[in-house]
Amino acid sequence: MMTLVAEKLSKVQLEERKKSWEDIQYRLGYSGRHTKKELKIFEAYYLRGTQPKQHPLYKDPIPLVYRLWLCPDQSEESWRAVTEQLLAGPAAWHTDISLVPLDGYEQEYWPEPGTGRNWWQIQTSLNESSEILWEHADSDRYDGVNSFEESSLIAPIGFMGGAEQRLVEFLTAPKEAVNHYEYQEKPLFKISQGFSHVCYRYICIWLDGQKPYNPFLVSCYMAEPWFLTLSDQYFKEVFKSETLSFHLSCYLQLIARFPEPEAALASSERHIYAQKIRAMLDHRPIRPVLKSLWLTAKNYTGAIDLNALDFKYKNSPDDQPEHYYVGDF
Repeated sequence: MMTLVAEKLSKVQLEERKKSWEDIQYRLGYSGRHTKKELKIFEAYYLRGTQPKQHPLYKDPIPLVYRLWLCPDQSEESWRAVTEQLLAGPAAWHTDISLVPLDGYEQEYWPEPGTGRNWWQIQTSLNESSEILWEHADSDRYDGVNSFEESSLIAPIGFMGGAEQRLVEFLTAPKEAVNHYEYQEKPLFKISQGFSHVCYRYICIWLDGQKPYNPFLVSCYMAEPWFLTLSDQYFKEVFKSETLSFHLSCYLQLIARFPEPEAALASSERHIYAQKIRAMLDHRPIRPVLKSLWLTAKNYTGAIDLNALDFKYKNSPDDQPEHYYVGDF
């Protein structure tokens, strides 16, 4: 069971944490996802480890990904304790509600778990964590330059400011790892049906590096899980969708031509990523359809225009798309 850390923070540490909360509050506020009440709950947890009381009728107010990201104790042991607390159920949760029925039929208590011998609050916490990671931590909105739609706020750099990689690696740890956890025999965080065209597009923008980009895209830390989704069924979906097929082709072309790092320079994260994907596609067994796509990408020497489809489907003379060439290394 998680140990609260409020008593371990000195006044100086608490003041430092209050200052750092301002940045996190800005990020959460920019997302537009949370109410003022939720932000207050997150703040209390971030500053002192204060856990909200849980109730059988309501979801956990703090999704697992936030319990990890905002936890005052960022040690690996603490993250494991936080995760184990969620998966253990009400006996380990912070609650005033009895675990067994009390005298009188009107008394509240935690009922027996549902299907799979677990509580729905666990699945909800994981679902919300997945939504946060895919919809925000993997979004190009967080490029540090632009504002979103009609918002006057300038985007932060990355939704979580660099915590994304550690979170993804923790939540997707392989079975042999000490911090591997599952819920109903499934990873705590996963790619549901393979990358969408948006994932490929965002990674291409990141690899190209010409325009503002989110440097902490979740999908960039999902190379191994991505490779495992490249099934025959996935490629059936690829060829059903012109948009998905197009962006996968652009992605493979960009990976194929991404330059090797110069010997005198340290490899950047982009170099490391491109080399890793190339090694997977060159040296691991892959399906014939992917082998064909990869060979085509390696042989392609023309321009890569991420907006090429826009020209194909422009609706009127007034609707003039712009070329967006990437990969001019």
